[in-house]
Amino acid sequence: MSYPFIYNSDTTVLWGGFNQRETFQSKNTDHTVINVSHQEFSESDYWIPLNDGVYDSTESTDNFAEAVNTTRNQLQNENPIFVHCAYGQSRSVMVLATALSAEKDISLDQVLSTMKESYSDIDPAPQLQTKAKVYLRHTTRHNTV
Repeated sequence: MSYPFIYNSDTTVLWGGFNQRETFQSKNTDHTVINVSHQEFSESDYWIPLNDGVYDSTESTDNFAEAVNTTRNQLQNENPIFVHCAYGQSRSVMVLATALSAEKDISLDQVLSTMKESYSDIDPAPQLQTKAKVYLRHTTRHNTV
């Protein structure tokens, strides 16, 4: 199974579902794994559990900002990264798209379009899209929220 990715001259950036993390890890030994699913895995460098677009009392927008800020820090350090959730369709997509939009000064829509070219099954939850837009309104390139 192939996994979705975006590549530029500085960094290899990948996202996907839980079942894709082992494939990625077998091909990339020098990388950072950011897990935004509800299940913690020992292979993850960072675990920041996110609900799939549900605003409720157990998760504030700070969790989303923390996941994006963590991803941005890795991008700034030019580290290869793998952001994953359960299916690679919503949470990991929006965290990575928001980080790339902020860091590369590219619109969120452009980043999502590029991601969709790589993996047509992306389907970000509307609530996560709203969180991304709020985050991007309050940040500038290389400055986290």
